[in-house]
Amino acid sequence: MNEEQGPGWQRWVSSRHRASRDPATGEWQIESWRLHERSNSGPITVRAYVEALPDRIYQDGLEAIAGSRGSDMAVFELEDAGEVHVFAMRCVLLAQLPEIVAMALTPRAERQAIRAAFPLYREIMDAPRFSWGTPAYRTACQNLGIDPDDGRPEYRREDGALVEALENWIIDPVRPFSTDQMHVGQVLELIRIDRQPSPTLHDEVRRQLPLYRRINLPFLTEIERRIAA
Repeated sequence: MNEEQGPGWQRWVSSRHRASRDPATGEWQIESWRLHERSNSGPITVRAYVEALPDRIYQDGLEAIAGSRGSDMAVFELEDAGEVHVFAMRCVLLAQLPEIVAMALTPRAERQAIRAAFPLYREIMDAPRFSWGTPAYRTACQNLGIDPDDGRPEYRREDGALVEALENWIIDPVRPFSTDQMHVGQVLELIRIDRQPSPTLHDEVRRQLPLYRRINLPFLTEIERRIAA
C-alpha cells in the first residue's frame, strides 16, 4: 500500500464489533471489545489494521475513511460464508459539529448486511444529527470507544448563546442538510478560539451575508457587526 497523507492513518482502532452466525439458530451473535481489553491484542493503528486485511477497497476509498481527519476508528466485522466483511466508523467535523460516518473497508461489504447484523450500527446511523452535548452522541462515542470531545472547537464563554443558536440551526431536522449548513458552520469556524482561521475565511463569511439574511439566521446583527469589524 502506498504511503498515505491523511492524518487518520495514525489514529487508533478504538473498538471491534464482530458478528457471526449461531450454527444452531442462524441468528447473529455479536461480540464487542476495545483492544486494550484483550490481553493478546494491544493498541493497533488504523494503518496497521487496514494493511492486515486480506482484501480491501480501492485506495481513494480507503483514504476517504481511514485517512480522514477525525477521531479514532471503530470497526464492524461480519463473518459470512468464510469471508469477513468490514465497515469502519469514526467521527469527523462537519460544519464544526460532530458527524459519525461509516464506510466499507473491504470490497464485498454491504451496508444493508452490516445494518441487519449490528443493532449498534443501525442505532447510530439512524440517529438525527448531533451537537456536542447531545446525550445520544456521547453514548454512541462511549459504545465505539472514542472520545466524544475529540476535535471539539473552543469558543469564548461570552459567545455561548451565539454558538448554541447556530449549532441548533445547523442540526434542526426540519432542514435537509445542504451547503446552507456548511456556510453557517463557517461562522462557528470564524469565532472559535482554539486555532487561527484561514486567511480567507473572514471574506468567505462576508460573502454569505445575503444567505444569512435570507434564512433569518439567529444573532444576525451580531454576526454583521463582527464581519464589519
